[in-house]
Amino acid sequence: MAFLFACTSKPAQKSFDYNNWELITHAKFDGTCQDCFQATTLHLSFTDYEQTVDVGRRGIKDTEVVLIESVVSVHDRGKWISDIDIIKSLSSGKFLVAVMPPCDHSEQERKYSEDKAVERIVSIDNWEELLDAVEDATAIVRAHDNWLARLAATAISIQNKRKTIVLPSEICWECLRKSDIYNGKTLIC
Repeated sequence: MAFLFACTSKPAQKSFDYNNWELITHAKFDGTCQDCFQATTLHLSFTDYEQTVDVGRRGIKDTEVVLIESVVSVHDRGKWISDIDIIKSLSSGKFLVAVMPPCDHSEQERKYSEDKAVERIVSIDNWEELLDAVEDATAIVRAHDNWLARLAATAISIQNKRKTIVLPSEICWECLRKSDIYNGKTLIC
């Protein structure tokens, strides 16, 4: 019987490539939630580390239990981006899921408006921009309706010590602005 467990205490991450500076624009968020991470994949692999667990003798059968070290890695267009620890990230105090109860705002009020924003929001449209995210800026990862990329971006953001809020599919920007919870955080839309 084998059980998987997450590996290293600090997952590896792609080092920043200053030769690809043209990929990092930190453009202003225009209010559209789209999927800019369609080529993202997650891969499960195993290290060579195994640890047997002694469960003692049970009847006349010896049962061996083995813990197998595993790694989940993020790839974009076949290129490795980062290893992630999903369980550690999602149980972190830096993780929050925004719940948007039904509201009475009109369709126009629900839309994003730069005038209503408390501060400038930066669009994150590729992995290089997320890895190079400005520390105290509010950034929004545009991976709309792509659960796999949203999960990967959440884990990477938290591993980089950023408070991260996962937004629902339908966002009322007026409610979000009034809550004032998003300033200086990474938002995942």
